[in-house]
Amino acid sequence: MMGIFGAIISILIARKLGKTELGIYASILTIPSTLRLFTSLGFETILNVKLPVLNTLEDSIKKMRFLIRKLFLYRIVIILVTAILLYFAMPLLQGFFKDVILPKYIIFIILYFSTLVTFSYLTMIFRALLRIKLVSIIEGINQFINLLLLTLFFAMGYKIGGILSAFIISNLLTTFILIFLGKDYIFGHTSPVKLNESYEIGAAAALSTFIAFGLGAQADIIIMNYFNVPSEEIGFYFICFSLVSMMVLPLQGIGALSQSVFSEKYSKEGNSGLALSWSMVTQVYTLLSIPIYIFAIFNAKIIIEFLYGSQFSEVAVYFKIFAIFTCITILGGAAFCMPVFYILRRKALALKIQFAGGILNIVLNIILIPKYGVWGVVVATGFSQSLVGIVNMLFVRYYIKVEFPLIFEMKILLACIIASMPIAFDNGSGFISILIKIAIYGFGFIAMLFLLKPLSEEAKAFVESANKRIFAFARFF
Repeated sequence: MMGIFGAIISILIARKLGKTELGIYASILTIPSTLRLFTSLGFETILNVKLPVLNTLEDSIKKMRFLIRKLFLYRIVIILVTAILLYFAMPLLQGFFKDVILPKYIIFIILYFSTLVTFSYLTMIFRALLRIKLVSIIEGINQFINLLLLTLFFAMGYKIGGILSAFIISNLLTTFILIFLGKDYIFGHTSPVKLNESYEIGAAAALSTFIAFGLGAQADIIIMNYFNVPSEEIGFYFICFSLVSMMVLPLQGIGALSQSVFSEKYSKEGNSGLALSWSMVTQVYTLLSIPIYIFAIFNAKIIIEFLYGSQFSEVAVYFKIFAIFTCITILGGAAFCMPVFYILRRKALALKIQFAGGILNIVLNIILIPKYGVWGVVVATGFSQSLVGIVNMLFVRYYIKVEFPLIFEMKILLACIIASMPIAFDNGSGFISILIKIAIYGFGFIAMLFLLKPLSEEAKAFVESANKRIFAFARFF
């Protein structure tokens, strides 16, 4: 539900702001998002690791309160220090974000950052204590309030300021709800616990976050601003990146499922069980994701015009390139390599690969953006992410001797391409046209799967043991 609300909000914002203002909004958003990366210091990871352990000890609630309050105090101090530094660093930031009038938005940026990191911290308390359903409900309420406020502020004539205000207010309201629900874990007597191990966990998590920065959209947008890429092109990239991410909304949850399946198989059967489960999960993810991307690639223009309006039709060509790189990443088996590295205790290797990919992306951005603008950033980021994925997969194959499902993937690609042919030359637009195309494509793809039978009996048995709902669909192929 949260993903659906997020998609609606993204579409509404793009339609209301238009090309140029969307680029300015994306640039503004980059500042608090980047600050969050560099100031989180792994606090959420510490809570996620340590609270379940403390919950099993004597005086557990007092020990948990001690950790929660101590880290929360640190977070408040970090927020205040960051706000002061941000205020005095405005002239420096203005040199990067030339199209953004920072004095106009500095208070919004500080409040956005403050509510963002506070809400993230409080939700992790409940996640760590396995109150996942409650967190999902609160996050859904947050997004719903955000959407209502966004609609109200747009109706009142506000634009970027209204968007930022809607986010800040919705986060504040749900933060108070979280404090009320979690009052027993925050207020009351405490019992001291040693924090040395917690600091080590936080440092490792912070390092992982820093390393991830190089492959994220924030680095791309900062570099584009530095090289004076027009705001409308930054808006194009923001749409492109957002839409590629939205393609896999129907598959949310598979990552968590894969982690538990990998752990179970590895504990029972060692490397052979891990190899089998990696291959099977990769096949299921490929089966469910690649058809979505292929359809979107063949119909990018009408999808973008339907969702965001004809003013963003130029995004289609960038989206196609970015989506093709994403398909290469998925087909390369990269989607589930990180859980394997964690299970094999090769996290340091995974971080080194990701760090190298981030540096490559930044270097390619610096080389390509001045000459090619948004084309440069799409190619740089898409290529870097794909290369990191393929290198990850090669190391996974080396460590667990997994058999790569090449024949399976070729069958899936063939089914997608053949199913796309009847609709490839139809230039119709609008909701009805898209529905007809989806129906024709879906029928053709399923018919091809019946003919090609890409899933082996072994794969079907694995899917049935892991998730019976997915098996109900996959068993026919």
